[in-house]
Amino acid sequence: MEIKFTNDGDQPLVLSQVRGCCGTRIVDWPRTPVLPGEEGTINISFRLASRAHKVSRTVTVVSNNNSGASHYRIVGEVVERKFQQLDPAKS
Repeated sequence: MEIKFTNDGDQPLVLSQVRGCCGTRIVDWPRTPVLPGEEGTINISFRLASRAHKVSRTVTVVSNNNSGASHYRIVGEVVERKFQQLDPAKS
């Protein structure tokens, strides 16, 4: 999964720390400054149980922006997969 962002400031954006909660793994994030107007990408991964359930994860990014830290919330729902039985007489 990717979190894409744009530096809409007028100074280079420097990410000093990126961390995920509860089993969210940070795969990669920009280690060099993201220049004004440019995009950056944070790659994350996490495992999902094979049963139906709701998902709520948070990724926290500490940077040199005015707020110091930004929180990205990932929400979703895992649904049970429905399999269609094929009629052997039609194959």
